[in-house]
Parts: sequence; structure tokens; C-alpha cells
Amino acid sequence: EGARADARAHAVARHECFRRATSAFVSGHRDLARRLSSEARRHGDAMAEADARAAAHIFRARNAAWSGGTASGAGFLDLHGLHVKEACALLSSVLQQRSPASYINDKRPARKLMVCAGAGIHSERPTRRAAAAAAASGSAPRGRLEQAIERLLSQRGHTYREMHAGLFEVVL
Repeated sequence: EGARADARAHAVARHECFRRATSAFVSGHRDLARRLSSEARRHGDAMAEADARAAAHIFRARNAAWSGGTASGAGFLDLHGLHVKEACALLSSVLQQRSPASYINDKRPARKLMVCAGAGIHSERPTRRAAAAAAASGSAPRGRLEQAIERLLSQRGHTYREMHAGLFEVVL
């Protein structure tokens, strides 16, 4: 995932600046601590910008039928590679665009939207005990994005069904 490399580099630099700022503060070098803390915040801002650029790049690469985040008749939305917060914001935007109040000249887009969140193979796996409990209850461990998408759809009152792990069919 090369698109996230710049953001990761800023995250590492931010962490190192905060670590050094803490050491400086503890050893009584308040001015140095303040400068390092400011530098860490700049890296945090740069990280957020890099993540936003990466998310836009990843979204465009996986969703050629969507231009500028808006639908051009697309009925499939692939959210792979996005962080949970990014994916939920995009899905919310798409659902808002696809709401009946947003139709222009009665040109209604597809009545169903397929949303691919993935099965969560990139999420942290649960402990053996949690996995065993999930298996005993008849459910499989689920990815964070998959859970967040399901939560968002439920909270917004959308009718949906999970076709298989990480693929949702949403009725619009």
C-alpha cells in the first residue's frame, strides 16, 4: 500500500518528536520540549493530509465508475484499503447522494448498491479465545470495516443484507 507510505513516515516522525519532547520536558528543557511538540503537531497535520490524499487515490483506483466521489450510474462501491473513518464518511456521502431527495429530474440511480468492505483479513485477528467463542456462537470473526459499515447502515435505517463476508447489498 504505497499510497499510505507518506502518511506512515509522518506518523513515525510525529511519534519520535513527541518522544523527544517528553524526554526534554522531564529533563527540564522546556523550550526544546515546546519546539519538538510543535514539530510533532506539524507532522500530525501532514500525516492527516497525506492520509486524505491516499484515501482519494485508493478510492479512485478501486471505483472507476465514480467520479469525484459522486455516482455516474455506478451500483458497486469498493471500500477496500480505506481506513474505517474514511470509508464510513464516503459511504455516508454516497447514501446521501442516493437518497430520494437528491434525485434530479426523476433520474434515479440504481435501486440497489453493492458495498464491498472486505472480509477483514487485514484487521487484527482476535485472540484464540475470542475466535473460539465466535465459532461456538456460530459467527465468524469480522473485520473492523465490515462491522462499521453494518453499524452505519443499521443506524441510518437502510435495508441491507450481507451477501457473503464483507459484501453488502443495500436497498436504496
